[in-house]
Amino acid sequence: MDSSPPMAIPRPPSLLACKKVSVALLALALVPCSPHLSTQTATDFGAIRDLTPLMMVHDRHTAITPEFTTSPSMPTGHIMLAEASLDELEAASHEVRMDIAKRSQSDRGTGISYERHVRNYFSWWATFQLQETAKVSGCIAIPAELITAAKAVMFLQYESTHPKRKHGSVDAQDRTTVWKSVIAQAISALESHGKNREHLHKDVPDARISLHADQCIHTIEDAAKHNEPLRIERA
Repeated sequence: MDSSPPMAIPRPPSLLACKKVSVALLALALVPCSPHLSTQTATDFGAIRDLTPLMMVHDRHTAITPEFTTSPSMPTGHIMLAEASLDELEAASHEVRMDIAKRSQSDRGTGISYERHVRNYFSWWATFQLQETAKVSGCIAIPAELITAAKAVMFLQYESTHPKRKHGSVDAQDRTTVWKSVIAQAISALESHGKNREHLHKDVPDARISLHADQCIHTIEDAAKHNEPLRIERA
């Protein structure tokens, strides 16, 4: 007969023991395994730092503007292609804007008049520069673009003093000058032409200065108004 003591029959763990094991396993699962991270358990609530400063909070009143950025690892060739694409996109957007502005002027009836004034300016400027360069040896002709206040003043001086031509004729009427409204319209035409091409002269500060803000332009406008009664008398 075997005299060894009887083996104990294992009993299943209690419900409390199962809960303790489950909590312990859950805590181990939530503990970071990386050596450079904290080893705190999920139940160490007092040691958990406030992560609010690290969160990006978007204020509904703050406008978020997307910005094109290039990665430092992006090849130089790709960066150049991306910048070229942006330049083409900007140029295309300005073409759309200029087309809309042109159609808007046509609807208001000023399109043809504006084109005539601008065409007269370029024609006169070419002749004016030929005369100026012929006066001084080594003088270099100044291009017609960008239309600055100084260039506009010289053109308006010519427009306000030269004899008026009959409609559809090249013959000039003696002692008859243009109306003040023509001078005002010429200024607006040159201003519109310059504004439509302002994006082509981003690095030129004069491109952002309005002709109407120039003192010399104001003087010519005032002179045209002052001489209007005499012009009407001579007409």
